[in-house]
Amino acid sequence: MVNFASDISWFLWFPILWVLTWVANGRVWCQTCPFSGQAEWLHRRHPWKKVMNKIGLNLRWPMKYSTILYSAVGFSVLTWVEEFYNIGGPGIPALTSMVLIYIAVLELFVTLIFQDRTFCRTLCPLSAPLAVTTMISPLGTFRAKDPEKCKKCTTKDCMKGNKEYYGCPWFASPGSKENSPMCGLASDCYKACPHDNIDWNVKRFPWLKRLDNRKEEIRRWSIGVDTLRYSSVSVHECVTFLHNGR
Repeated sequence: MVNFASDISWFLWFPILWVLTWVANGRVWCQTCPFSGQAEWLHRRHPWKKVMNKIGLNLRWPMKYSTILYSAVGFSVLTWVEEFYNIGGPGIPALTSMVLIYIAVLELFVTLIFQDRTFCRTLCPLSAPLAVTTMISPLGTFRAKDPEKCKKCTTKDCMKGNKEYYGCPWFASPGSKENSPMCGLASDCYKACPHDNIDWNVKRFPWLKRLDNRKEEIRRWSIGVDTLRYSSVSVHECVTFLHNGR
């Protein structure tokens, strides 16, 4: 007997998530994630108003451990657990609930120990694959309109915040191309910038640009392999759903 709640989580939400990230932007999911929302609201002590003193220790995550490798491993473990324990099909609601509760509690714990969206950027099992799809999706992230104006800015309100708005909780500078995949579309930088120099750009399909540039070849192959790998997971979920539905 098929359990509707489990199938919605694993066979519908999971594959559709990847399709939407390719059509739009991978970080749109981060923008609406319920786990990060409840943790951030508690950390900031208010859903939308800025409160000066946040709850928690606000420790800095060590720079030498600032990598999405943990996220990639977490994604692999999450997929393995789902398949090994057959959580998705035919469906074990109790285990599905345990996985979601574990992620929610872990994020809340990390948020109360470290700064802002440290969990989302470094530990979330979806952060690594979403960063890949963000690089190939047509809808861009928050970027500086004029990078030179960012260089001349002395206050860096987009990162540090000001009296009215918070700075970027993802620690992703809008003036840096390298940080673009890690932009969580929180829009704090957009609201905090006093120079109106930040915009949410549409980059169309970036893989169609500079096809004759040899320097981009290795990078394009790397993104392509990662995309194929994560796509195979989604295809597997759909095939499993159709097979179990017979």
